[in-house]
Amino acid sequence: MVCFLFFFVSLDCISCSTGNQDGLENYFQLALPAVVGPESIAFDCNGKGPYVSVSDGRILKWQGAKLGWIEFSVSSPQRQDLKPYRQICDGSTNTKLEPVCGRPLGLKFNPATCDLYIADAYYGLLVVGPEGGVATQLAASAEGVPFRFMNALDVDSRTGVVYFTDSSIYFQRREYLRAIINADKTGRLMKYDPNSKKVTVLHRGLAFPNGVALSKDNSFILVAESFTMRILKFYLVVRLTSGGKVVRVLDGNGGSALDSSVVSEGPWDVAFLHYCKD
Repeated sequence: MVCFLFFFVSLDCISCSTGNQDGLENYFQLALPAVVGPESIAFDCNGKGPYVSVSDGRILKWQGAKLGWIEFSVSSPQRQDLKPYRQICDGSTNTKLEPVCGRPLGLKFNPATCDLYIADAYYGLLVVGPEGGVATQLAASAEGVPFRFMNALDVDSRTGVVYFTDSSIYFQRREYLRAIINADKTGRLMKYDPNSKKVTVLHRGLAFPNGVALSKDNSFILVAESFTMRILKFYLVVRLTSGGKVVRVLDGNGGSALDSSVVSEGPWDVAFLHYCKD
């Protein structure tokens, strides 16, 4: 199997292209080294990268056309401590090995510290320093309920607070088809405070929450709810509507669906494309 990572150089150029009407003339195609499933990309605080999370539990860093990809980090501590795990995990596409090898999904650098935060489907919320290596686990549960399918995250650039999703409290990533069949709506939106080391559940009952993205001013957060094909907007700071009504802040203390709305304004960059072929 050959797998490629695609990323666009300029979204503005794509939307206003006067050349090829499909707007795909401004992209690079980066072949991945014997792995599949580039789930997320990130650039570090120096603009280097991209970094990608892939199927065998590693996070790879692009070093340029001459050097290609190098291993930057791994989710599972067993890959460093026990050589057999390194041998069975590297290059793996076997989903049955994910609980051992790890499966990093969401990636985001804190621009202030240059630390990389990782949402691993099995190992929970992780962090690794600018030099990479084995990631450190920060949280694996909230309110006594283990993370079953940690998915995506974003980092508040001012406070360092990490917002993230757990797609289900019952089904793990390799069981996602069961989540679909059962119309699972147990997903959660949470936050992790690096100062208090505390995890707070902000919203429950989400239908397979996936991607999350903070606004530029960190006043609200967008959550992609995959099963309903909606993008929900949750306010994080006090806001007045045009009629003077106060919109409640999503803080984990009594927040409800009334605090969210389906996004209608924009523009928002929603989809990221990767392409695989046999």
